[in-house]
Amino acid sequence: MAEVSHSVSHSAIPAEVLGAPSLPDSLPSTETLGKATARQRRSRASLLRSGWEAGGQAVLQCGGKFYTRLRKEYGTEFLMLLSNVCLGVKGIIYQYLMTVGLPYFKWLGLDGVKYQTNFTIAWTPWAMKGIFASLTDAWPIGGYHAKWYMFIANVLGVAGLLGLAVLPRETARTHVWIVGAFFFMAQVQVAVQDMLLDGKYTELMAISGRGNEIVTYVWFMSTVGNMMASATVGPISDSVGPGLVFWIALPIALQTAYPILRGWMPEERVPPPNGSKLQVAKVKSEWRTFAMGCSTGVAALGLAIVGAAFSPFVQLVYTLSVSVVVSILSCFLCKREQATTNLYFLLSVSLYVQIPGAIDFWYTADPSCVADGPHFDFTYYQTVSQLVGNVAQVAGIVLFQLCVRNWRFRTAFWVTTVVRIVASCVDLLIIQRVNVRFGLPDKAAFILGDAMILNLAQMLDLMPAILLTSRLTSPAMATTSFAVLAGFFNFGMNASRALGTFMIDWFGVKTAESHTGVGASAEECDFSNLSWLVLVAHIILPALSIPLAFFLIPDLPINGPLETQHASASRQLSASSLADEDTMAGGGLDETDDQYTDEESTTAAAAAAVAGKRTSDEPTARQNEQHHETAPTVLAIEMEEMALRVPMGLCVGSSSVMPRTPRMATEEGGDRGAGD
Repeated sequence: MAEVSHSVSHSAIPAEVLGAPSLPDSLPSTETLGKATARQRRSRASLLRSGWEAGGQAVLQCGGKFYTRLRKEYGTEFLMLLSNVCLGVKGIIYQYLMTVGLPYFKWLGLDGVKYQTNFTIAWTPWAMKGIFASLTDAWPIGGYHAKWYMFIANVLGVAGLLGLAVLPRETARTHVWIVGAFFFMAQVQVAVQDMLLDGKYTELMAISGRGNEIVTYVWFMSTVGNMMASATVGPISDSVGPGLVFWIALPIALQTAYPILRGWMPEERVPPPNGSKLQVAKVKSEWRTFAMGCSTGVAALGLAIVGAAFSPFVQLVYTLSVSVVVSILSCFLCKREQATTNLYFLLSVSLYVQIPGAIDFWYTADPSCVADGPHFDFTYYQTVSQLVGNVAQVAGIVLFQLCVRNWRFRTAFWVTTVVRIVASCVDLLIIQRVNVRFGLPDKAAFILGDAMILNLAQMLDLMPAILLTSRLTSPAMATTSFAVLAGFFNFGMNASRALGTFMIDWFGVKTAESHTGVGASAEECDFSNLSWLVLVAHIILPALSIPLAFFLIPDLPINGPLETQHASASRQLSASSLADEDTMAGGGLDETDDQYTDEESTTAAAAAAVAGKRTSDEPTARQNEQHHETAPTVLAIEMEEMALRVPMGLCVGSSSVMPRTPRMATEEGGDRGAGD
């Protein structure tokens, strides 16, 4: 057999045999490839569009069903009133007033001391909620506990915003107290309408059994309003001027007057001749609560007046003196646990000294004032950081639910204080320009510190504060009792600002800038002692409050069973042989079982009347069950609304929202003991 030759030509072997793909007879043209790519892009875009449309339709359908359920439960008119106030007043106006102060005062050419004094005056209504709650609980106007108070607040708010919009620049510079008064009036509308609406939907929730849905709705509307204001205040201040913000807010404040006057607030009218009379029996039965609420409110109002008329040193003397007085009154008028908690709130908040008059001006100073500073514009400082702060607050709520709620109150308070101190250390590093030396931009460092860590820490601090406050609330006068406890927190905030005003002046921090064009000069800027001011105000003094948590805060678990003071008193009476062992951790009330039953019947009847339902056929057990469900519902409101109330490190509104339970026309006598 002939030998097979191995010299076979590779050209004769198919490409597939050699392991390579065969080449096409011809390559597609560039035009063909372009068309194919375009078809693929259109296909992906169509798929994305279809997905978005389907998702959007699902969200709209779900939202529509959600709104329909709420409308059936609470009525169209009340839901529209709630939308107007939550979106417009609690959302947009609140955030505008919170953020427009800095660009407005820099536009006026005023220094940080005047700016911070104005802050103290502007936020005083939140510390006066004890007075507002006392008035609305005990003194109806025209037969209504809410309607006319809401309208009066509406008139004051509109007048304040109109005054700020039309006030001449030179008049505002030379009569700064007028600016503070107008801000005060605008905040009265936000504080009072917020308080009364919270109380009303709390009442209705106890009947509907759908508490989470109305809370979600309120939270959503307020968040949208906050974000709308945050997204616009910075660009408006940079491009047009802060004055336009007041003109935008004016019709938003005015629009709530119509639904209020039309009676969209569901409440039972007090029949004549008692429709406009002081309910003396109620005041007598809870005179200690009324006295304490009015005391904190008057003290806060006095601080605003002193701030408008006197020097920072006089503000300091007044603040220290009044703080001592209200603390002593608390010891005599409140239960032991309430008094010690009041004192802790007052001291812990006051010791974290608020110094926005120095910090805000330094971050936004131009190169002629701080040559190597961050030089943030208002779009970043008032808009971007605010939106990031909102995200951090939501993260704080999640972290609280996952972790902190399993702690004890004492642990929660001292740990969050430490976290706030750490966040303030970031400020100190930025001021010393340490971040720049390590290559970290100012904007990134600021977002990490003030915008994220500080907002998250404040959220983690405020949520257990609300829970503890609600445990110590007297259900017989829940609105005013909660207002008293929260009033200490808010008065502490104003005291902190007053102390900060003095410290800014004492450390010699000067904030005037030449770019205002109204007579200031660059030589007036002096931030040489700002680092020492931050060290003392935000690190050393807050650290002093850490041991106070172990002496003044009850040693209770946060997630322990929520027991209202009425429930504790009833339990003690039903098990009198174990009364000493069953004493309530929050300081129970010395009331009788008959009084408890009468109040429960009154509560259920009033709430059912509001909803248009009859209660004559409902068993007493269900009435008692509804009453005990009210406190957890209120806590859900407060905890979810925390995310809306702590922008830019000013914790005023969050704890100052007063939960209002159904009004109880108690005729009981006797005094509550001041101590155990």
